[in-house]
Amino acid sequence: MLIPVIKSFSTDQAVEIASLGIQVHGGMGYVEETGAAQLLRDARIAPIYEGTNGIQALDLAGRKLTRDGGEAMTALIDEVNATAEKLKDHPRFAQLGEALAAGGDDLRAAMAVVLGQGQEIGQDAVQAYATPFLSLAGHVLCAWQMGEAALKAQAAIDEGSNDPFYTQKLVSADFVIKQWLPEGRAQRAVIDAGMQCLSDFF
Repeated sequence: MLIPVIKSFSTDQAVEIASLGIQVHGGMGYVEETGAAQLLRDARIAPIYEGTNGIQALDLAGRKLTRDGGEAMTALIDEVNATAEKLKDHPRFAQLGEALAAGGDDLRAAMAVVLGQGQEIGQDAVQAYATPFLSLAGHVLCAWQMGEAALKAQAAIDEGSNDPFYTQKLVSADFVIKQWLPEGRAQRAVIDAGMQCLSDFF
């Protein structure tokens, strides 16, 4: 279940991050002298080498979901929701837990659409939803892992650790769940909009 997400989502994010590095720091001197441009060139080939990423999205939506009717993905989302509940029960992380739970709900609802439309309409629907579904899954699952990291970092701090690694991990988790997860959650709206606008092109 995770293979297409790891292959596709990770490489797409690598391209975006490398591109942002050039955009933020800018200037031909920085780009060429430090190798930032080379990082982007190297990262850009990864989404092609991995399958390509469109094929990975089709694998997730067309094979991984349909082979068991979404059972494996449902179990994964249940793990996401379990972490969300732990966050909500913690006085510091209640807001993060609410946001993560909402992301898990989005992923569950999107999965139902993909499976339902796939049975009703066929492979055209699965193909139409594949890329936004993979993006949603990637964002939610990464946010889930950052939620787990926040819980472990806070536990280490509560035990007396002064390692700045843990405080930085809390900052990273806060950013990922509050600022970055919503970008992925927006993909539910894409899926909910249906595929009629795509069908109209044919």
